[in-house]
Amino acid sequence: MMGDEIKYDRLTDFEMKIQIIDKDLTETVKTLSSYIPQENFVNDKLVASPGFIDPYTIADFSGFAIYEGAEGCGQTTYYFPIAGNKTLVIANASIQVLSGAIVQEKANEVLAVPGVISREKNKEIFESIVRNLKIN
Repeated sequence: MMGDEIKYDRLTDFEMKIQIIDKDLTETVKTLSSYIPQENFVNDKLVASPGFIDPYTIADFSGFAIYEGAEGCGQTTYYFPIAGNKTLVIANASIQVLSGAIVQEKANEVLAVPGVISREKNKEIFESIVRNLKIN
């Protein structure tokens, strides 16, 4: 985080969680993202709000991406309705230093560490995993 210049021994540059919730998309979002205001639901449907709740399609999945965090630290949670009135939920964490919210010089220091993946590589890995998901 900016400000204290603390150096940490560990860095999680890729984290992804996948789950299937036994609720429809609207109920799943209301349950998992309870801070979303009621005005983002119209006729019991989630409504896009650019930069916060964005339509998102990848492979056979079409739903919404919701960024939850501040200053580049947090996660984007993807909600996709699937068969059986269920919702596929995929969370992809992001870290501030590689988010674009920090000066590039600091990001370059982190990226110079062997094995650290960039934001672009994170996106590539994430999309590859989602494209290869098989939901029965």
